[in-house]
This record gives sequence, C-alpha cells and structure tokens, in this order.
Amino acid sequence: MTEIILKLRIVTPMFISGADQQEHAELREPSIKGLLRFWYRVIYPNNPESEARIFGGQGKGQGQSRVLLRISNKTLISGTKGDQCWEGTKTAYLGYGVINREETGEFKTDKSGNFQTDRNGNKIPVKKAITTRPYIKSSSRFDLTIRFSPVPKDSSDEKRKVFQEDEQHLKMALWAWLMFGGLGARSRKGFGSLIVESATGLDDLPPLKLNSREALQDSIQKFIEKIPALPKISGFPDYTHWSEQTKCLITGNGKNGEEALENLGRKIASLRSYQSNDKLAWVTDDHDLMDKFVRDVRTPTNPPLRSAFGLPHNYFFSTSKKSGEVNFMDVNDKKGRRASPVFFTVYEFPTRTKACIVALFLPAKLIPVDKKVRISTGEQDKPSYRYKDLALFDDFTAITDILDEFSKTENHGLKVHP
Repeated sequence: MTEIILKLRIVTPMFISGADQQEHAELREPSIKGLLRFWYRVIYPNNPESEARIFGGQGKGQGQSRVLLRISNKTLISGTKGDQCWEGTKTAYLGYGVINREETGEFKTDKSGNFQTDRNGNKIPVKKAITTRPYIKSSSRFDLTIRFSPVPKDSSDEKRKVFQEDEQHLKMALWAWLMFGGLGARSRKGFGSLIVESATGLDDLPPLKLNSREALQDSIQKFIEKIPALPKISGFPDYTHWSEQTKCLITGNGKNGEEALENLGRKIASLRSYQSNDKLAWVTDDHDLMDKFVRDVRTPTNPPLRSAFGLPHNYFFSTSKKSGEVNFMDVNDKKGRRASPVFFTVYEFPTRTKACIVALFLPAKLIPVDKKVRISTGEQDKPSYRYKDLALFDDFTAITDILDEFSKTENHGLKVHP
C-alpha cells in the first residue's frame, strides 16, 4: 500500500467547518478529498474512468474510492465568529462573505460624546469588519496521511500498470492543490493557504518546500512540464482546467503569510476601486455603466468587465444612495454563482521571514451560451425593481490587466508560465 505523509502548516486564516458553520471551525477529510478531485480534473479533464477508479463513482463497474485520507496531530488555534481583528484592513476586502461590515450594536458619537444622527434623527450605527463564522488561525498545524488501497494480488501486469498510473495522477493533483489551492471559504483569494513542512512519498515530483522565489519558480515550471498536453481547442474550455490559455506568476511580498495576504488585498483594491488613483481604465467604465443604470439614465448593452472575476457582485453609489447587482441567472430564473478563474495562494518560505503570492489563471467559458447575466437595481418583487438580461462574452481583459500589473518588477513579479 502506497503512503504519503504530509506535515502541514496553515499560513493564512482558514474558514472551514462541518455541517454547522456557526458552531466551530472543523478540518474534515471529505473537504480535502473534494479538492483533490477538483485539481485532478484541472490536470486530467478528459479521463473520467481514471477519476472514478481513484475517487470512486456510482456508474457501472465503479465502486469505492481507492484513496484513504486521515488527518492527525492537529494543533489548531481557533478564531471566533464576531472577531474584529481585520477592521480597517484590505484582508477584509478579500474576505467578503466571511468578513463583512456589520453593525456592532454601538452608535457613532462626536468629540463631545453626543450621538450622531441622520437626517431623520436616527442614531447612526457603528459598522466594523466582523468575521461571520468561526475560523482556524495561522500557525495552526496538522498531519495528512494519504493511503492507496493495494492492487489485488491476482491482477494482471496491465492492470497493475493502470493502478500505478492512477497513483501518479493522484500525486499530481495533490501537488497542484498544495501549490495553487487552499482549504475553506475564500481560498481562491488566498485564505486557507498551506505550507508543506515535510513530505514523504512525493520524491518523484518537484519539491514543495523552497527557500527562494527563484527556486519556487523553477519547481512550478518543472511540475508544469509533467502535465500532459491536451488537444488544441478554439476559444476557451467549457469548464475550468489546464489549457493553452493558462497563466501562472509569482507576485507580492510580506514578512509572513498574513502580511502578504494584506498586501495582495491592498494592491487589488488600488487597481479595482473607483476612488483609487491607480485604478485601471475599465474600472471607470464599469462604474459609469452601473451608475447610469441604477439612476435610470441609460440601459447598458453589455455587463461590466469585472464580471470575469466571478458572479455575483454588487455596487453601491454613495452620491445617489442607490445599489445594483450583477448576477448569473441559472436554471428556472434563479440566481447562480460563477467562481473566479484566478487562484491566489500565499506561499510562506521556511525561514518565515518572507512570503509571496502564487497566482494561477485558468480561464474557461464564463457562463453557458444559453444563459444570461442579469443587471438589476432595487428589491425584487418591489415596484422599484428594474433589471436587464444580457449576454456575457468571454472577455478576460479585467483579469489580464491585473495580472500584467502583478508581473511588473515593482510589484515583485516573476513570470512562471508561459
């Protein structure tokens, strides 16, 4: 029985739980197995038979998974729901959904201690960035053991070879998850990043424990060389997987993982925020498009370019006090979701005196050709509600513009692939 043993350290906050997200944070093997299956499909998108042999399936001739995962030696530091430690940070900007601005139960006061009120005489509540669920703090550790069930003794040489290939494919998926992915909510924005402190059973793959950005670049490049070539296609893949359009780079810095995450949030905010002097050109176009729509000045003919980062996303305009939404409309006219095709992972070097960001762009068709994006304002089922359904084309300008900025020397950029 082949066995892999990993000693892992969490380097950015991890928002993960079991059935009840509000009770406590919890590490669970099924969560990791699901991610391994995802990264398997990223690398081997056209091999469903091997996937079923490795992870199990319900089809004819398919059975239980050949992979057994076990988490042990957990030393976890718990963070609580309602934590305000990210107030005033751009980590909160990246963590929208698990870190939201919410009322604290207090009210704003002036220098004399008098309550501030709005135009209607109501006290103005204090809002702060607050965690919406428990989490696991950085510096937590755990071990992960992965075992493959043995090949039956009466198996033919051909079947043994197939099983050996399956094990290698699983190792590739594991390596990809550890380098490009994370664990828990907002992992595509750098949360729940993991560092391998030691590993056994992965000697045939490039190292995961590196001491410099250049060594990290070299290791990722050697891994990419091992990814099998896929048939050429026109346009983008139907779903997220490795393709000719895939891009990878190293960017950002920090004295540790959390500082690198904060710096990533600051840089993204400076490039995407309308009030920023460093904003990219399309930011103003997106702002004006939605502003004119919510004020009923002009009906747009296309969705905002930032839709490429994932859906839904929201707008609020302080001048008009109006808000707008951009949603992917799924089956039966219900709001759906489209995850970001960009994966930001925090890599902390063993010395713990520096860290950086690994960015992986896996573009695929944004939404199915028969689906629409809905731009709306006001509350649904209310007279003020207005909406417009529009086609969403596979335009990744917003993403590639940001990646181009990240690749610059002044942003500690280092191109990896292509």
